[in-house]
Amino acid sequence: MPTTLVRRPTVGPLTSTEIAPPDQAAETERDVESYRSLGVSFLMLVTTESPTSCPACASLAGRIYRMSDAPRPPIARCSGECTCRLAPFALE
Repeated sequence: MPTTLVRRPTVGPLTSTEIAPPDQAAETERDVESYRSLGVSFLMLVTTESPTSCPACASLAGRIYRMSDAPRPPIARCSGECTCRLAPFALE
């Protein structure tokens, strides 16, 4: 039986669920909810400094975001090889 490949048309920017397993997105949301329950208001995107860090994530690393504005890993256009995460951040 022949196999038919169907390509999905690209309409706009990729979303995080299109480029990474849903379990990573779910893990991120669990982390964010946990931070929120602890009263955290700000998050920082952190990545490892390694060759596996993709340019999309590396360009956002170290930035501090309000909880509601933080990009949710996996970041759009991520290579999927990254280990970027949101970490709680306290402003003094």
